[in-house]
Amino acid sequence: MRRIVFFLLLALMCALLCGTALADYGYTDTSLIPMAVDFSFSIEFDTLGNPQIVTDYPFEKTGARQLNVVYNKGDIEEAVTLVYEYPSGKTRINGWNGDLYKDGASFERTIYGEIRSGVLTPADSIYLNTVRNSAETDWVLEYSVSQQRYLSYEEKTHSQGFNAMAAGGISKSLYYRADELDSSRVMIRTDNADLLMDRNRTGDITYASVYQYAPTFEFFDYDPSTGLFGGRSLSDLGFSESDIEVEPLAMIGDRTDHVTTSVSVADDLPVTAVKQPSAATIVGGLLTGILIGLTLFNMFRRRKDRPEKPVPAGETENKDEIPAPEETFESTTGYMRN
Repeated sequence: MRRIVFFLLLALMCALLCGTALADYGYTDTSLIPMAVDFSFSIEFDTLGNPQIVTDYPFEKTGARQLNVVYNKGDIEEAVTLVYEYPSGKTRINGWNGDLYKDGASFERTIYGEIRSGVLTPADSIYLNTVRNSAETDWVLEYSVSQQRYLSYEEKTHSQGFNAMAAGGISKSLYYRADELDSSRVMIRTDNADLLMDRNRTGDITYASVYQYAPTFEFFDYDPSTGLFGGRSLSDLGFSESDIEVEPLAMIGDRTDHVTTSVSVADDLPVTAVKQPSAATIVGGLLTGILIGLTLFNMFRRRKDRPEKPVPAGETENKDEIPAPEETFESTTGYMRN
């Protein structure tokens, strides 16, 4: 019976130890993102009728330098973008659809008038971001005005603003539902193509493709059974074969000890997407420690309480010397006999 109990305890400890090796990592919840703080935001008009973005978002603390508001025109999305710049506090036009506004210097007056009249309507999402725009890492947060919560987080190199990236860049995005990680995306950009990989919250690829822009526009879907994209390898399409293994910024519960991207929120406030132990992981670790302690305690107690083995009867070559008894441990302790 003791042998059965011991091996049951040992199996349970192994299971718990395996469980504690699995842990979430990265920003698996928006509450873990230091830059995703509560703030107020509004669009007001100055004495000239020009729109001004008013916000109390803590730019200095988080390191962000822009707040972008996207406007749609009817069914045309991203017709215009207004940007609030920190630390100047100025609001200006950051981008526009060239097919809609071709009047040179007069487009600003036209756009401001359409914002006042409601011809241009703000989209639900606004974007907070840094503006290194270099090989260094920029970050972008998407915030829903109607839901009053953050929807996505992105880190990228060779950034060209909140919604663009130059060749040589790599973008890693996280998407949230009700503040919890829902999916992720990695995009790698070359001079003439994009490699796109979508993953679910546990890191499995749900879709991948290569979009080639030159010499002709083509796209190649990923076939997980062959590892090929439209029958071609990644190296044939200008990427590295190892690019398919580039991991997302965060994942739920099936990876360990990953190194993730670190970004600087501010010069004195480093932020790193670190592995986040779940409640089950913590409880599993505590139970494992308790079971190990109880098992060792029982082992040593049985050894201490065991009666000494009697000296075996029989003749010896020296009648005055009694041979030492052979010490034997029960196999239930896991020790071998001496």
